Amino acid sequence: SSQLSISFNLSPRDLDDAYVHQAVYATERLEVFLDPPTLEISAPFIDQGVIELHDRQYRRFVLQELSPGQRVKIPMPLSSSLRWMLKWAALAGAFLVSGLALVLSRGRPDDASNADTPSLEDRQILLAEIARLDDAHAEQPQDQHYLDQRARLIHDAVALTRALGN
Repeated sequence: SSQLSISFNLSPRDLDDAYVHQAVYATERLEVFLDPPTLEISAPFIDQGVIELHDRQYRRFVLQELSPGQRVKIPMPLSSSLRWMLKWAALAGAFLVSGLALVLSRGRPDDASNADTPSLEDRQILLAEIARLDDAHAEQPQDQHYLDQRARLIHDAVALTRALGN
């Protein structure tokens, strides 16, 4: 028996959602090293934990006893740019829903007389939006889009506070 090691550096952008490995020979042990080590793949792979290799950390998974021709699907994580795009889309969706809820709550007939009158509740809603925005961008405090949104919300909160006379 001989040991053969083959290394692939795969970009998730170049694959649909997984790398499919086909065993050419009977394989006693297939080892997969994933970077970053927070990634996980499920059964039939066995998680061997995090290892350090060439000054980098990887999560190591093992699959044993592959037959010639056997195919194994190794899921690939979403690329970081796609993850960021999905996070921004979720954040934008949250703001859209918040804004829509605010508009709909102001448009109810029982509130028609108070629609133009600012309230403490309106101020609390704005302050909560600022807090949610700050929490969502805690790791990117210098992001320009975040800073612009935050400045607009603070401006609105200050104007509302002045209108309330506080």
